[in-house]
Amino acid sequence: MPLESYNRWQRSNMLRMSVQWKWILWGVFFLLLHLHSSGQPFVLKDWSFREVATGTWRKAQVPGCTYTDLMYHRQIPDPYVGSMENKVQWVAEKTWEYRCAFASNRRQREATQAELVFKGLDTYADVYLNDSLVLSADNMFRTWTVKVSGLLKKKNHLRVVFHPVSARAAQEASALRYTLPEGLRCFTRKAQYHYGWDWAPRLLSAGIWQPVLLNFPQEISLQAFSIDPQPYDGRALVARASVQVRSTKDTVVKLIVESEALEAFLSLEQKVEAGVQTIQLLLPLKNIRYWNPNGKGKPHVYPFTCRLAGSTSSVTCTTGFRSLELVQEKDEYGKSFGFRVNRQDIFARGANLVPPDMFMSRVHDSVYHGLVLKAKAAGMNMLRVWGGGVYLPDIFYDYCDRYGILVWQDFMFACSMVPGGDAFRENVRQEAAEQVQRLRHHPCIALWCGNNESDEGWHNWGWQKQWNYTPADSAKIWNDYLELFEQALPAIVDSLDPQRSYWPSSPSKGWGRKESLTEGDCHYWGVWWGMERFSMYKAKTGRFMSEYGFQGLPDLSVWKGYVDTLDLSSASFLHHQKHPRGSETINHALQHYFGVPGDIRTYTYFSQLQQAYGMKEAILAHRGRSPYCRGSLFWQWNDCWPSISWSALDVHQRPKLFYHQAKHSMDTLLLFTTEDEKGLTTVAHNDGVEDVSITVRLYCVRTDTVVEPFGIDEQRVRLKPGQVLRDIIRFPTHQMTRMDTSNLVFVTEAIDNFTFGTLFRDHYHRCLPRHLQLQKAGVKVQRIDDQSLLLIADVFTYGVYLYADDGQVQFSDNGFHLLPGERKMISYEGDFSAIRWTCYNNTQP
Repeated sequence: MPLESYNRWQRSNMLRMSVQWKWILWGVFFLLLHLHSSGQPFVLKDWSFREVATGTWRKAQVPGCTYTDLMYHRQIPDPYVGSMENKVQWVAEKTWEYRCAFASNRRQREATQAELVFKGLDTYADVYLNDSLVLSADNMFRTWTVKVSGLLKKKNHLRVVFHPVSARAAQEASALRYTLPEGLRCFTRKAQYHYGWDWAPRLLSAGIWQPVLLNFPQEISLQAFSIDPQPYDGRALVARASVQVRSTKDTVVKLIVESEALEAFLSLEQKVEAGVQTIQLLLPLKNIRYWNPNGKGKPHVYPFTCRLAGSTSSVTCTTGFRSLELVQEKDEYGKSFGFRVNRQDIFARGANLVPPDMFMSRVHDSVYHGLVLKAKAAGMNMLRVWGGGVYLPDIFYDYCDRYGILVWQDFMFACSMVPGGDAFRENVRQEAAEQVQRLRHHPCIALWCGNNESDEGWHNWGWQKQWNYTPADSAKIWNDYLELFEQALPAIVDSLDPQRSYWPSSPSKGWGRKESLTEGDCHYWGVWWGMERFSMYKAKTGRFMSEYGFQGLPDLSVWKGYVDTLDLSSASFLHHQKHPRGSETINHALQHYFGVPGDIRTYTYFSQLQQAYGMKEAILAHRGRSPYCRGSLFWQWNDCWPSISWSALDVHQRPKLFYHQAKHSMDTLLLFTTEDEKGLTTVAHNDGVEDVSITVRLYCVRTDTVVEPFGIDEQRVRLKPGQVLRDIIRFPTHQMTRMDTSNLVFVTEAIDNFTFGTLFRDHYHRCLPRHLQLQKAGVKVQRIDDQSLLLIADVFTYGVYLYADDGQVQFSDNGFHLLPGERKMISYEGDFSAIRWTCYNNTQP
């Protein structure tokens, strides 16, 4: 082709392509315009922020908050570093303003249904659209919807002004004639841990922490779809469902529900009136498999779709079906407390979960996935969402549904009383109704709980004496409490989620009262706050242990970038210990159990050994008392920042040694030896779904030399699901009188009667760990492949600790004991060359 002809052809082709792209772009524009005008909301972006009246606007991240935005622009240091928390307190004292601009076309401006939807405003916010005040919000936990029909212009300006929470709370407090306990936080419907806790810093954030949507609803649209996971009429294969319909006129709608769980698709015509109303449905199910908690079977779930015939409007819901009830029955001891799922009593094994960050807008879905997946891997079947944090996002509960993790769900109140008044209660009613409706379709939700420790605080913490309340003041404060937690909240649950139980306050009785051990749920803090010995967990076992715990330091790698020196006495290090007597309590116990080492690495290791040691005693005591005790939820599962706390997982979700111990103690099959006034006794608990046929062996191993184990006894047993067997082997005290307690470890094993493999092994020593006569140990760590290690010890080795200096290697087991010559296989992730090890034998003071 001649050059001139080629150039003409190229210009023609480019022109044709440009015309094609022009039509494509116009097509996309009209498609978006159609979507925006036909009920599909779009997210408002391109936000900026400033301190009010400063005149300096900076780019903002929405969802986000003032702290994260200021850190991004390097206007403040990271408050997690050292004691920088103290230097950023001024942020909470200022008034902040966020703004964005957006355009609207004529069709949108003329729409009769237009609204702004704020999924989360933290907390006191005035919203201006084109300089008109359209909303004043005062609750972090609510969705705020504002009708803006007739207010839109070609170019729109949206501003959100956030006022200091402490100043607003002080205004509320000044209206009362008395002072409520625990400062100003009880006046604000805001995450209570933002005010600081004994494991969290004080960072009173403000900002748009959830998306902002501009919505143009259709004349008729579906707003929500929920299915009750409790099968209708016992085991009848019928499910209750509710569909929320929004209409601008009186009309007849045709609903179509589809799912593989239905006999056939369901079609229903229904009259609706103008406004928003809920239509109740009964869905006939077919061949469904039930949702089960972890360890009790598979957690089957089914997706459902409800659509509006002749419309693009549809809503979805994924749920699973199970029966669940909170069982409280009078008995010879008091009253039981536990959960029955699919007509089987379960032992709740789990932990209390706190928010995984101080700034929730930066928590990715993968964080929730890790928290739930690690709970499943640890043998847990329940997590308690603690009432001083936030209601977690849908994805967390989706993961709990998927992995069979039941959720004890607190409403967001913790350790305080409430101001009362109609406005406050109505605000909470709206909050609670929204959250119950959002979460009720999840089969994982086991219980709604009014608050954390507010009842106990009022009756046991000396508040009334501390604040010198008059009888009239005390009566008023307690009545305000009852109106919210004994009347308003249970009424919300009863009307919106009647199949689930409501529990007013956790615990139902304080740990200093004898009733706390005979009825309801119990928070036992005598070991921590009272500095009692770990053996008290056995003596103080209640019907359901919903809180207990002991602190342990995180791995040293956690502190990188957050403390200036790895020195326990440094100011930056101590700033991350928020409990006023935390270090004192850890040291008090270390002096008794393990000794107090001088270097930070060994101190960290000892603190983790001790935490695992103490929590093992607690969990074994609770499971050994089943069915008297029906649950064990330790405090706490995770951290919200780099800290010294009670957690099993640090802020990066790296396991402490306690996590690995909990993984053993919460196995469906548990076997252990303990001691009572008559001697040693062996106990087994089968919390699985099938009979277990095992041979139980008890023998003892010398710690000061390598000799053949001394066999004591073995018994063949068969455990039914849920069964606890005690005194499988009894070794009386009089036979141990000549045994040296300091050089013997008793080993209990469960041997499968069919495969002859070891299913479970436990170690028990009658003296304190620091009194054990341990030899210097050599442990051979051999790499089998990129994922497997083989460990072999030459002597009895106590508390083998595998680690990497940078914290980047993770192990399937850690903190374990090894018998002489034992070959132990574990898996690992990371660089083999970075792996180091130590043990108590080689560090014992």
